[in-house]
Amino acid sequence: MGRGCRQPGAAAQVPSAVTSPPAAPSSSRRERGWLAALTGLAFAIRLVGLGRQGLWFDETVSVFVARMDWREGLNFLLAYGVHPPLYYAVQKALLALGSSAAALRLPAAVFGTLAVPLLYWTASRWAPQARVMAALLLALSPVAVWYSREARMYSLLMFLTLPGMALYATSS
Repeated sequence: MGRGCRQPGAAAQVPSAVTSPPAAPSSSRRERGWLAALTGLAFAIRLVGLGRQGLWFDETVSVFVARMDWREGLNFLLAYGVHPPLYYAVQKALLALGSSAAALRLPAAVFGTLAVPLLYWTASRWAPQARVMAALLLALSPVAVWYSREARMYSLLMFLTLPGMALYATSS
């Protein structure tokens, strides 16, 4: 039979690339080492001088809301806030660490740091050849570092957006 023809009664062969999204290439041991080093570097950069400056106005509002009782805080956010309550809940839970500027900014630093391996994972789905570079750029990005050093929800937003982007990349 000619090329592309099939025998009568034979089931059509569908290439596996059509039926499922391509798997992300596996990372080498060397790449995993780089990723671990970049994540450690990102955390160190975000921790240096974390509590050196006092809290600024928006950060004090975050602390004010986090210290409210759950119902009162939710009512306050619904009436006056434009930000979702998850970060305030995290901050409320971690107030046990203390109320110093460093302790209040620590969750943002952790979320900002964890965004580095998440970006690597996301880039593995969209641009595997650039995943280490993407992680490096995020680890050193002045804007990402700035927002990872504030007692605000910005780094949590970045942290939660990246898995959604990766899932979108694998579904389309």
